Amino acid sequence: MKWLFLLLLLGSCRQDQAIPNRCGVNDPLTDLPWLQQVASTGVKGLGTSIVQGTYQNQTVYAVYNCGRCFAGPYVTIYRCDGSRICSSSLLDTSSGGCSQIARNLSDKQTLLDD
Repeated sequence: MKWLFLLLLLGSCRQDQAIPNRCGVNDPLTDLPWLQQVASTGVKGLGTSIVQGTYQNQTVYAVYNCGRCFAGPYVTIYRCDGSRICSSSLLDTSSGGCSQIARNLSDKQTLLDD
């Protein structure tokens, strides 16, 4: 009986590691109206995903969209207020391009993966 209690106690103490969010919301997909709209306008099954991350000390949202993928996957990175930082194909390897920013995001957390 003591072992069962110990296992239950240890299991209840485990917490998921919090990902920093400087937007002041708990659930970005429902608390940020612009992000909720971006998530709902994606076509299910066509490779839309949304990743929260940190770029230059600010929380950002990278929206990856494949669509038909003729030119490769596409990424758009947004600030908390919904303003766009950049957009480009992930195949664009130019220095300082949007794909470079997306690859270098820290504290990444996938919010939506379709």
